Amino acid sequence: MSSNPYWNGEVMAKFDSGEVRAEWGNGEHSGTSIAFCNRAFQIFFEARQNCMKLSDHMHAEEIRKVLEDCGRTGYGTGVSDMEEAFDHYASKGGYWTDDDTTLYFGGPERVFSSAIVMAPRSIVRFMNAVDEKGSRLLVRTIRDYQKLIQKLSDLLRGSAGASAAVKDFEKSIEVIGSLKSAAEHARPWLWTAPAYETRVGHLVTVTDVIGKMQEGALAYTMFRFAGFGVTESAAVTALREAIGHVPVLGSFYQKAIDLIPAVAASFGARVRGYHDTIEMAMHAR
Repeated sequence: MSSNPYWNGEVMAKFDSGEVRAEWGNGEHSGTSIAFCNRAFQIFFEARQNCMKLSDHMHAEEIRKVLEDCGRTGYGTGVSDMEEAFDHYASKGGYWTDDDTTLYFGGPERVFSSAIVMAPRSIVRFMNAVDEKGSRLLVRTIRDYQKLIQKLSDLLRGSAGASAAVKDFEKSIEVIGSLKSAAEHARPWLWTAPAYETRVGHLVTVTDVIGKMQEGALAYTMFRFAGFGVTESAAVTALREAIGHVPVLGSFYQKAIDLIPAVAASFGARVRGYHDTIEMAMHAR
């Protein structure tokens, strides 16, 4: 392991006024450039810190791997990637002198929304890697989640009578399967999600939630194959176990999408009503 405390996540790097002695940090748009660098430092530090808090060591290792891959994106002489950026920062006693810069093109679905920023090439490479590998996946996952819980909410609200219930319950299992698969792909990028959320008074990790969704859906399917009626308690209990964890997954996503502030702003409002419908339907059955 590196001895650099910034790379290891022990200390968060931060540029304050006067600490950037390179030309890019003293021009007309230097404030935006410095804010961009500090955002990159914050993202890296918070991801490292979250790794340390996770009791799920496999999840922590997933995050560590993709974080370090992003941090080592770059090549060439000089300060070429985020790891070397932290080495430069530490070697200069908290000052920055490297003047190798390039442009970052921000936007509403990227980790820094300002349109165009001039910043150190090493830090831009890190942020581009996060956007290209993580932001796109998270945005797609969030949008799919919104569509799928709307579908699930409609299915639960629309069930009436035994025949409709069979069709809707089994369609609900299909939705659960899609949610589970998406969550497994997104899990390495849940850098800003908490270590735990609460489900009926118990602390659960995101891995617990994914597992409970899978277990509940599988148990429901097995009960149905065994000849249990759709309204019998064993089948319904299994279904509740699967569906009841869907809003908890949404709670993890709510904080994970903080990585992309412009997308985070609207997520909660869009899913809250669907979560309420799912919770009410589960308590009513």
